[in-house]
Amino acid sequence: MAVPDLETWRSSWGSADQQRLGVRPVTIARSYAAIAVELPYGDERDDDPLFATSALSYVADVVALSAVRAHLDEEREQPNGTMSLHLSFIAAPGSTVTVEARVAAQNEMEATVDLVGREPDGRMVLRGLATFSVRQKTPGGAA
Repeated sequence: MAVPDLETWRSSWGSADQQRLGVRPVTIARSYAAIAVELPYGDERDDDPLFATSALSYVADVVALSAVRAHLDEEREQPNGTMSLHLSFIAAPGSTVTVEARVAAQNEMEATVDLVGREPDGRMVLRGLATFSVRQKTPGGAA
């Protein structure tokens, strides 16, 4: 199990691009992660409907990877990249959206991750599914 320390994980989310997207890491646990996108921005970014969609797409991908990393046995396995990411935007977000990722299943070749994005009142704005390729390490630990 490769669950990082919560504060260490949170501190890794401070890049200028992540701040511009309004990304705020919430929590990470075994097979689970949650990251919020602080919306609305209150500036010119709100005038571009693709900006929030791009931020949510980015967060869906990285929160799914975070959940997979917190699920794999790092002695034997490593993520090998996103194989697919399917997102359905159910409603336009009107406030902060927290995207949760939970590993639903895994075999030797891939991990399947369930994604849900909700506003603080529980209204669902995003639903998705991601699959990540999983690479088995050799007995010596190399991929």
